[in-house]
Amino acid sequence: MIEGLTLTKTHLRLLNALLVEADEEEGVAILFGAPDEDPQHWIIEPLFNEAAAHEAHKRCEVTIEQLQPVLERQRAAGRDIQAWWHSHPSGAAIPSETDHANDEVPLMLISSGATLKYESQRHRAWWVEPGERAAEVPMGFGSPS
Repeated sequence: MIEGLTLTKTHLRLLNALLVEADEEEGVAILFGAPDEDPQHWIIEPLFNEAAAHEAHKRCEVTIEQLQPVLERQRAAGRDIQAWWHSHPSGAAIPSETDHANDEVPLMLISSGATLKYESQRHRAWWVEPGERAAEVPMGFGSPS
């Protein structure tokens, strides 16, 4: 598990924009970086939530057809998946049971769309180990770029 995560103000602006764009659906993105790279240099790749319309407010789904070209492009640049992000449009930025079951990428970022109720904890990071409950990772936003 990592001890903490500091992203940039640019990351924060992008996550906020993705949260607004997703509106009442779950937004989804992947954060890519090189091994041992400072997270402030990670790249955020927004993806399209392909969950059925009646489910998109409570879960996110990405097909391999959408993911494959993104993976190939990022891996050609020497980057790999470091974390995945999604939003909870009307709930807190805490892992759901579905999130707990998705432990393929251990670092998960969740943003809450319920801004009035959860403004102080809009963006949170979690570490998910196979078979374990998620543990919160302290997260902040530092330098502007």
